[in-house]
Amino acid sequence: MKSAIYATLYHCSSTNAKPKHNKCPNGKISWCFFKRALANEESPENHSVMKTKLTEEVVAKFIPVYQRLASNEILSRCTSGKNQNANESLQVLSGVTAQKKVSNQRKDWKYLL
Repeated sequence: MKSAIYATLYHCSSTNAKPKHNKCPNGKISWCFFKRALANEESPENHSVMKTKLTEEVVAKFIPVYQRLASNEILSRCTSGKNQNANESLQVLSGVTAQKKVSNQRKDWKYLL
């Protein structure tokens, strides 16, 4: 689980000169274009195809957040398989959801003028 958490960070900071896909999942159906190409015995595409690119400076700032997400304290909450929001699970089971307010913006503007 810890590797999966860090995979997204390192994947997005990967470059042609310095690929960082060692934590990305292997296989032909991997979300990682690099590992997917290797599994299909193809040459991986250029890293310029990546939509999200992080510089080393940004990665350095994200590391503390990822360390917290990968901590045993946080991960222990996930081992029971429970949903973080118990009410959300009940709503899905019952098919009942709260109606969200739909605003008519034109009417709302006249009160601001």
